[in-house]
Amino acid sequence: MLEAKLAARPLVLVDAIEARVIRLFPYLGNAVTLRWRAAIAAAESMDAAWIERKKKWEAEDAAFVIEAALLEALRYQHEHRRLLRSIAKNEVALGTPPEALTFAHLPTSTTRVWYPDPPLGREELDRLQPTGAAKIDLTTPLSELARWKRPAGIQTVAVSLSTAPDTDLYGGSPEHLATFADDLVLYLLIAGLRVAYGGVLGLDALQQGAIAGDDINYVERLLAMVRSHSLLLSGVAGKPPVPIENWVAWPIHCRFGDAELRNYGQEATLKDLPAPPGLDVTAQELNANSNGFVPPDTPARRYAWARSLTYMRACMQGGTSARIAMGGRLKGYQGLWPGVLEEGIIALRAGEPLYLLGLFGGAARLLIDALRGEPREELTSAWLSALPGSDELRHEYGRRGHKVQTPEDLAIELKERGTVGLSAVLNNGLSEDENSELVSSDDPQRIVALILSGLRNKLAP
Repeated sequence: MLEAKLAARPLVLVDAIEARVIRLFPYLGNAVTLRWRAAIAAAESMDAAWIERKKKWEAEDAAFVIEAALLEALRYQHEHRRLLRSIAKNEVALGTPPEALTFAHLPTSTTRVWYPDPPLGREELDRLQPTGAAKIDLTTPLSELARWKRPAGIQTVAVSLSTAPDTDLYGGSPEHLATFADDLVLYLLIAGLRVAYGGVLGLDALQQGAIAGDDINYVERLLAMVRSHSLLLSGVAGKPPVPIENWVAWPIHCRFGDAELRNYGQEATLKDLPAPPGLDVTAQELNANSNGFVPPDTPARRYAWARSLTYMRACMQGGTSARIAMGGRLKGYQGLWPGVLEEGIIALRAGEPLYLLGLFGGAARLLIDALRGEPREELTSAWLSALPGSDELRHEYGRRGHKVQTPEDLAIELKERGTVGLSAVLNNGLSEDENSELVSSDDPQRIVALILSGLRNKLAP
């Protein structure tokens, strides 16, 4: 094992432990680990059915180990050769993240170590640097790309995302979306940017309608990610004092108690907005709870919610420099339009730089298709009429003197805006070819590289 490590060879560990081990070999870190399922019990203690199952597991696991070994060898060579293009004199490229053994055998002249993304968290970085030696710079491709000179006026980038209903059609899952969002936000923070997000803390708050049905709480994940990488982010030059802005519309934040508010502090600030100005709903119609919360359970209350969500999104646009949109629900939302779609539309109309990712489907993909003039049933009156409460909400807008755009008119508007091409309409510092790659790419690292490159082109002096 030590010879393999010193020779920079990829490793795959097959674990057949049933209960415990007194001492695991310490240099197995940074290795793909697979479970050998047939080890769960001795053959003599199993009946005929269990023996047959064990044989089946052995055959499946053996094939899986071979596949994993081949993939790990390919991944290692790919990562290493890609990094070799970046290194300069006295720099070293690794195919896996560095560990203590790595430092013990680096050339004494080494000044920088390149390793594959994502960057290590604070727990490892805290302990990796050799005591008493000159500090070695540890970097990854996207960490390096994020080391740009941020203009003084550029501070906050908004991120629009929620679980999409059709992510699986593009080969993804809600967990893929959440993991990618973690990585994306991390690189934006490494670039010295603040990230704004309009989600809601707490599963109980989620179940009250704002984004009901999401199984993943993106706000809590983002805060946990910031805490995990606090050491990595501590050295970022020009970073904002609080990296995350969580925008929450009225009356949703009225339900926040001490448990939710304790999450805010060094990692995030709560942007709790008041009711929108000119909200033409009487106190009797709202009939708010003692804490000020109003559930969206009547046409008047749903109207108040929809107006408030639009107001929150418009305020967020005014306080941010660019927006990234991915995923997004197409049903079960409380506003006039799906949240990710409405945030994208607000950004387009304001001329704010917008980066659209089609990888996860959802409302972001709907917006991409609409700009390209591709018909989507979600932008038809028939589709909206089939959604519970949609017609009643639009009728409530009309009853109170507000004209509501039809989905057909919105489709026409987006198609006309898109005739100039994605580069012009999105105004995001990327070329037409780069935007086409961005909306169709399934490579998370390439997606992040394109976004940061566009931000640099658009926003840097």
